[in-house]
Amino acid sequence: MKHWFEGLVNTARIECRYTRRHPQQWVICALLPVMWLLFVANTFGTGLMTKLPVGLVNEDGGPLARELVMVLDAVPSLGLRGFETATEAEAALSRAETYGTIVIPRDFTKDSLNGRGSTLELIINKSYYAVGTILEVDVKTALAAVMKSAGTIRMTAARGGSLKAESNNLRIASPEVYFLGNTGFNFSAYLLPTLIPGLIALAAGLTFSGVLVREWRDGGATRLLAAANDFASAAILGKLLPWFVFYVVLGLCWVFGLTGVLGWTAAGSVGVWIGATVMLIAAMAAIAILFTAVSLSWPIAVSALICFAAPSFPFTGFSYPLESMTPGAAFFGQLLPLTHYLAVQGECWILNSPLDHIFTRLGPLALLIVVPMAAGLPILGVRLRVWSSKDPEKDRIRTLLVKESLITDETQGGAR
Repeated sequence: MKHWFEGLVNTARIECRYTRRHPQQWVICALLPVMWLLFVANTFGTGLMTKLPVGLVNEDGGPLARELVMVLDAVPSLGLRGFETATEAEAALSRAETYGTIVIPRDFTKDSLNGRGSTLELIINKSYYAVGTILEVDVKTALAAVMKSAGTIRMTAARGGSLKAESNNLRIASPEVYFLGNTGFNFSAYLLPTLIPGLIALAAGLTFSGVLVREWRDGGATRLLAAANDFASAAILGKLLPWFVFYVVLGLCWVFGLTGVLGWTAAGSVGVWIGATVMLIAAMAAIAILFTAVSLSWPIAVSALICFAAPSFPFTGFSYPLESMTPGAAFFGQLLPLTHYLAVQGECWILNSPLDHIFTRLGPLALLIVVPMAAGLPILGVRLRVWSSKDPEKDRIRTLLVKESLITDETQGGAR
């Protein structure tokens, strides 16, 4: 076991020296991922949608219609643009100058106060899903407030009571809605907790894959095995170790950045969240090992990792629930480490779920480490020896390494 760990450390040192001598390695595997993460993290600004252009046509002009316009104008997400007719407003929408159109019909005030009801026309471009959803919710909320006011006036006139009393009667049916962990529906807190871990996992997987196929592509398996004391598993894991540490640190920066710098305090255990982050990176390493072990060529190995990890976001349940997917899509989603990581992240960050429940979520993530590693590591070890056997200079390299070892031993003996 001592020699195995010595081999692990030796190959890790070789990987560090290689990276230091080849700037393109640390630029591609470290600098570019960090720059991309910083770019994404700063993309959404404050994270709040404000002054979205929406067309408004007020065909009524009555007091209730004017009140509705005032309420809509006070909604932060709405940037109202007045039009004389519905045709003009719809033309602006068709030219993508606005995201939606609100039409207040004639006799809106009269029909609302008389209890006959009136239909408010709301047309939204739902091809922009997030924008359309926010506009729909905000307009309906504003309309509900105005219609409550109209109902209060109508009930007061019918019963002869006071406005305050009737308002309190209507208040019974008013819902209070809370977005756990994100009360203002801030898109930074909505999107970044999925995008950043997903990009870290993708970058880690690509880095691991590129590092693993290097001896396959460029040669050097003999020297690597010799440095690892002829332990193939130590050679493989040692190559990955520096990058594993790098991406774990990157993942921890994300956790502490979200809960500390950005101020989104965790409701549950940060320690478990950190553990899940380490497991996410380990799972990507295990999957990279498996794909490299079973691929017919090194380009296929890298491409397989890309095809597996790059399209993962839609299958994690982030944008579309797993329960509504087809069985095949849901099964694929369960094979993604990011799916289980996001579940644990939400339970630690927002829900403050019981630890025994969170550990059941960590189980599948652990399987995605153990199973690919157990299957891929022995196969890749055999293939590493095959690559070494095909090295035309393997005998010369081993002779040089033996001489270097003897010189080192003599030097250390003289020093003693």
